[in-house]
Amino acid sequence: MTSTILVVDDEIDVSELIELQFYEQIASKEFEFFFAINGTEALDTLEKNLHVDMVISDINMPGMSGLTLLKKIDEEYPAIKTVVVSAYGDMENIRTAMNCGAFDFLIKPMNKEDLLNTINKTLNAIAKEKEMWGRLEQSQQEKIRIELELKTAAAMQQALFPKILPQLPNLKISSFFKPASEVGGDWYGFMTYIKDYLYVLIGDVTGHGIPAALVAATASATCTLSEYIHSDPSSRNFDRRFMAPSALLDSLNKNVYRTGSPNFLMTFFVGCLDLKTGLMRFCNAAHNFPIVIRPDRTVKSLLNANLRLGEKENAEFTEGSIQLEKGDLVFFYTDGLIENENSKGEMWGESRLKRYLKKHRDLSADDLVDHLVTEVYDFFGGQPLSDDMTMIACQISDHFGEISEMQEF
Repeated sequence: MTSTILVVDDEIDVSELIELQFYEQIASKEFEFFFAINGTEALDTLEKNLHVDMVISDINMPGMSGLTLLKKIDEEYPAIKTVVVSAYGDMENIRTAMNCGAFDFLIKPMNKEDLLNTINKTLNAIAKEKEMWGRLEQSQQEKIRIELELKTAAAMQQALFPKILPQLPNLKISSFFKPASEVGGDWYGFMTYIKDYLYVLIGDVTGHGIPAALVAATASATCTLSEYIHSDPSSRNFDRRFMAPSALLDSLNKNVYRTGSPNFLMTFFVGCLDLKTGLMRFCNAAHNFPIVIRPDRTVKSLLNANLRLGEKENAEFTEGSIQLEKGDLVFFYTDGLIENENSKGEMWGESRLKRYLKKHRDLSADDLVDHLVTEVYDFFGGQPLSDDMTMIACQISDHFGEISEMQEF
């Protein structure tokens, strides 16, 4: 690759001397020289030849001095390095030039060896600088690419969450999700297509970020496919009664296990609510126990424990059940709600959560969640989340019985 050098000197014989001294380098196209007799001509040359690598300029010239030229080059062509030339007795101007940004200096009369060494040193510095800027640009491009991918992943993950929440005249639901980073490992959803049943689903992958989001997406896809199979009359496996929560967890477990990500296991809770009777069967893969607040403000946790999804391919899942009644509040959440810390290292905690739910159980589902989010963030005091945070509040406002067709809003 040819290095291009602009020599600026009002002495005409300088160009002839340099062309003679560097004949071999010019012939082999190692160097290419341009010449200008003053600063004005030098700027014109630079404007027409943007590929110039370095400038060698005399300081004392008629018209535009070398110092003025140096300042203009620094302003308009900051990538170009300038070497100034002057007589030994002009050290004051040389010092000024160095303070103004000159890369190096040469003393007249110029010695060929000294000139060649200075050129090579300058060109090496330029090469290293270009390499550095190239790496920086590549790093910036990589950063931009990653940011775009994260934004795309976040948008795709958001599409996995319910766009509308299922509601019935006797059932009001509100939810909240906040990832700790651009994408997270929490997921929640509902299955509403199986006649007479509402499934509430919530899970939490160990860790967060894109790997955790991929595991959560696997769980979401499994639930969607299972719902379609069990609600499609044309399917050979069609069953309009219900799909047992333990059976759904079994399918989820096998798919999460087959992702081959032992460092990204998943806790998961499945609640299957019979909309005619109010009986909710549930199965829990090591997830936080949902909380039920009765009308008399007694607190009940839905205790049921099994292995996390992905721990063992053929894990067995046992179920539990609870009879829900008018006035009950059922609250589902991930551990980010109770385990994120404030600046003092204090967690919100399960006890504080239960006290809040007992105190505010009479609020609407939306207000209950909104006020809880505000209170939790006030407690965090501006500390960034270290874990994803998800919650679902489900209020039973009337008795169960014959139900009308489920609506989604």
